[in-house]
Amino acid sequence: GVGMPQLRDTLHQMNKDILPQATFVVNSGTGLHLYYVLKEPVPMYPYNQKCLKELKYSLTRQIWNKFTSTIKEPQMQGILQGFRVVGSGSKLGREYPVRAFRLGGPVELARLLDYIPDSNGEQQRLEGLMRKSRLSLAEAKEKYPDWYERRIIKKERRGRWTVKRDLYDWWLHRIADEIRVGHRFYGIMTLAIYAKKCGIDEDELRRDAFALLRPYDDMSVEDIN
Repeated sequence: GVGMPQLRDTLHQMNKDILPQATFVVNSGTGLHLYYVLKEPVPMYPYNQKCLKELKYSLTRQIWNKFTSTIKEPQMQGILQGFRVVGSGSKLGREYPVRAFRLGGPVELARLLDYIPDSNGEQQRLEGLMRKSRLSLAEAKEKYPDWYERRIIKKERRGRWTVKRDLYDWWLHRIADEIRVGHRFYGIMTLAIYAKKCGIDEDELRRDAFALLRPYDDMSVEDIN
């Protein structure tokens, strides 16, 4: 876990440029989450996901040390790891909400790489992975002229496949009748995905989701329900 000594050391190492300064520091109750907001967005293509996952693993090994955590072994998580929403109840209960603190500014991927050791080849390996994932617009124009014409010159939006609302209605009926504690968030999240896919407007989605709030809350008496 992370107590005050570990928090102080984490911030100290960031101030001394031993660790990269996080954009946001989030207190989730008993844990600490570091958010690095990138200056430039990265498309989540499968190969890019692989690169970012490897970068996150390397950063975790650097940031997670005997001064920043009482847990010896780093807990490695992928880039799609879910976290509690800021402002929601933490593991300690609703009276201890998840809080976020602004610490630094947006960061560049290349800058994060500077904190990865190069003595064992790890930094070079990551640089090689990320170099393969970059494709300039000039290269894209040459490799994919049709795509370049539609998306860059004509600025056409990517095509989307919309399905009938039957899918949305079917899922809404299921999560109203069959949902269980531990699956409610997933149920609502999937409902929102199906709403987008079926062309359901946001107002209808909100009405349907909030109509489930009372029965969902009644399922458990736990503070973090």
